[in-house]
Amino acid sequence: MSFPRFFYPVSLAIEQVVELPREIANHAGRSLRLRDGDTITLFNGSGGEYNAELFFDDGVAMAKIIDFTQCNRLPQGNISIAQALPSGDKMDWIIEKNSELGLHSIHPLKAERSILQLSGHRLEKRLQRWQAIANSSAEQCGRNIPLKVNDLSSVAQFLEQQSYDLVLVCHHENGTKLTDYLADHLKNGISQQPNICLVIGPEGGWSDNELNLFERHASTHPASLQKVIWGERVFRTETAALALASACLAIFDWN
Repeated sequence: MSFPRFFYPVSLAIEQVVELPREIANHAGRSLRLRDGDTITLFNGSGGEYNAELFFDDGVAMAKIIDFTQCNRLPQGNISIAQALPSGDKMDWIIEKNSELGLHSIHPLKAERSILQLSGHRLEKRLQRWQAIANSSAEQCGRNIPLKVNDLSSVAQFLEQQSYDLVLVCHHENGTKLTDYLADHLKNGISQQPNICLVIGPEGGWSDNELNLFERHASTHPASLQKVIWGERVFRTETAALALASACLAIFDWN
């Protein structure tokens, strides 16, 4: 049986009684109409989930932890995306839907042709918003480790700092077919739990400078960076990660 789920990033233990923060209390009591004795599920992002009995003490929402289940409901493989900043609020949708797919993390990229430009307080607020969306999505879809939203970086910074087994740059020209590339790697003994990052460009595409950065990185890391395509069509930036990540997940499940 599924109970109402709430992300509560604190240390939790069986038999512990915790006071729930106002936002959880309001959602439980006012929106969901939960009452004394109802069961809820809490998860703190460290893995697993806790069932708890809800009660109200003088208007304060409390929860007594009943039991713990070690489950995370995440797919095989460890897939992340490095997403060039899209225009408007498209990143909200990208984070929510890729969280539902079970992706591990997202690296927002400050691409040269990104329409959206963020810095300072505005960037900080947007990062907080994106992580809140990921946490809320985890509540809804059942995963117990929320998708992680990393700090904003340039393409050069991302390539310098990344430590993935495979970095797959999505580019509609001169790329290898994604399904063929992954299938070959799986046959050749790559881990059945690969650590992959899909790199998605902005609405205006990658600049020549960024494509040169990918080429230089590939020349020094030939086994870890590859340009890939998916079919003969050109995806919108908000569609690309969802389509290619879904294909990766399907391939990992079949193998």
